[in-house]
Amino acid sequence: MLDPRAYQTRLPSVGDVVVARHPFERERLLVKRVESLDAEGRCFLVGDNPQESTDSHALSSFPRDLILGRVTRQIP
Repeated sequence: MLDPRAYQTRLPSVGDVVVARHPFERERLLVKRVESLDAEGRCFLVGDNPQESTDSHALSSFPRDLILGRVTRQIP
């Protein structure tokens, strides 16, 4: 489940799990954890499996407009 309004009035917080658009393949969605934010509001996103994850280590920080919302619940 996704809350698309979560970041309309505030920035993501460290530890939030978010859905973001891939910066180069805009139709591709990524589910990542916020590791840090910089002064411009860009998020450094990491995957829970660092050896296999396509995340900010390879793609750089994500601008806020690529963050679609906060994951609120996982459906098993």
